[in-house]
Amino acid sequence: MERTIKLLQKERYRLLYKQTPFMMVANFIAGFALVALLHTGVSQKHLIIWLSTLYLSSCGIILLYFYLKPYFSQASSVPTGYFYYYLPLLFGVIWGATGYFFFTPNSITHFAFLIIFLFGMTAGGLNALSSSWFSYAAFTIPALLPLAINLLILNQTSEDFIWLAITILAFLSALLFFSKNISNAISRSLAIRYENIELLEKLRTQTEASKKANQDKSHFLAAASHDLRQPVHSLSLFTSAIKSEVQTNRGKALIKNIENANDVMLSLLNSLLDISKLDAGVINPQFQNIQLSILMANITEEFTPLAKTNGLQLHWRNCDFQVNTDPVLLSTIIRNLVQNAIRYTRQGKILLACRKRKQKILLQIWDTGVGIAQENQELIFVEFQQLNNPERDQNKGLGLGLAICKRLSQLLKHPLSVKSQVGKGSVFSIELPLLTDLEQNRQKTRPLDKPNTHQNLIIDFKKVVALVIDDNVLALEATSKILESWGCKVIQAESIETVIKLTENLDHKVNIIVADYRLRENTTGSQAIDTFNQLTPYNTTGLLMTGDTDPERLQEASSHGLAVLHKPVKEAQLKIAISKLLRM
Repeated sequence: MERTIKLLQKERYRLLYKQTPFMMVANFIAGFALVALLHTGVSQKHLIIWLSTLYLSSCGIILLYFYLKPYFSQASSVPTGYFYYYLPLLFGVIWGATGYFFFTPNSITHFAFLIIFLFGMTAGGLNALSSSWFSYAAFTIPALLPLAINLLILNQTSEDFIWLAITILAFLSALLFFSKNISNAISRSLAIRYENIELLEKLRTQTEASKKANQDKSHFLAAASHDLRQPVHSLSLFTSAIKSEVQTNRGKALIKNIENANDVMLSLLNSLLDISKLDAGVINPQFQNIQLSILMANITEEFTPLAKTNGLQLHWRNCDFQVNTDPVLLSTIIRNLVQNAIRYTRQGKILLACRKRKQKILLQIWDTGVGIAQENQELIFVEFQQLNNPERDQNKGLGLGLAICKRLSQLLKHPLSVKSQVGKGSVFSIELPLLTDLEQNRQKTRPLDKPNTHQNLIIDFKKVVALVIDDNVLALEATSKILESWGCKVIQAESIETVIKLTENLDHKVNIIVADYRLRENTTGSQAIDTFNQLTPYNTTGLLMTGDTDPERLQEASSHGLAVLHKPVKEAQLKIAISKLLRM
């Protein structure tokens, strides 16, 4: 409250200051005009002294105006003190002097001019000075009171003078009343303004605090995710390496159970990674023209077995349209929505359909599931929110699927919306840009077939020498074992110092370097790869693996131009990535 009062005071100073040029111009013009009209009936000496006083005072105020201009240019530097309130008193006294020195009751014309000018100046000051009622009163009372007193003194000469005096006093009272109302209105307006500013500042502070809390949460999750990814990554590779060593059916069943448990952990961690990638801005859409029917057919074929396992029917229809989108990111959105629909639909069916809306296509996923209450339909797109999973069943994820969908739709500029009714089901709609016939003829649509990830990637790993760099002993050993199981010759290193030492006695070519991104003493895998290539003539290609989900770390890892895999890495992923690099 105290701060608001100070701000109000400063703003009153500012408003008075802004009116200074207009008031001084009025003084110059009105003063000259009054002297010109009264020069024949009033003492010339008094006129010259009065006009000189008025002009000198006005010039002094103008100089003060320009002197204070730098201070008033910024709200925080408005001068404090009441001297600016008292400046109107000076001019009130100067104009009030006319009611004493220029009072000519014997000349009706001169007397009328005097009243007109005094009434005009005080009425004109109503708008200019009412931001401070004190300032306006300081000007108006001394300007009109001397004339009223003179008239009251002369009431014995004529009764008309007392009525004129009463009229002037009534006019003065009316001006003060109106000025008070205007001043109160300005004060209320300024108070509301500064209260709003304070509210905005509080909101900004709370928003910044919320952002910081969100960043802290992201950093915490990133750190926790990194620490979890390392053992899950090692477990995945050790499980793949041991499969060929297990011969009994019971042993194979146990290995399968371990793989299933590892897949659940991998799914949860990958959801965290997807959110972190979006936060980091390392996902760049690759737009192309696609046939929706091919995409929908592939997704329906992929999820039909899961739907049947849950006793549901999954169909698609009416999607013979061409759109411009990133097919990988769009399919991620649709897959998440379809998987979510299967997860929360107990009986009935799920339908994928498309509807044309002018030059847009509404791609919709309908279900007959549990539905979503109206008040929760925005909440479902918030991270870690699960409306129908109070038991925190890990098979239902972390509550990140729809948050990922929302962010991807924003990235692609494909608006995502939901309509739902509790107990009857939901429909999620994605708005896509429809290609016109002319656009379809100009650009050949790229087919969207399922890629054969193993095509042309056959490598004789018995001829491959791999350098594995990782400061985590478990991860280093797991990666080495899986490469050795393919037939690779493996060299191990735990740091850049180890890499430097092994290059001193290296007598054969290294074909591939697989390095963890974060190494000891704040060094990175990319630095280790660069160091190796600087000390050897081979220019060996490198692959980074990282368990980081921190957005800044992801940006760093992606900025080095090296292939990046995110832990936990499955054997098939690692094999495909290394095969591609060796084929280049």
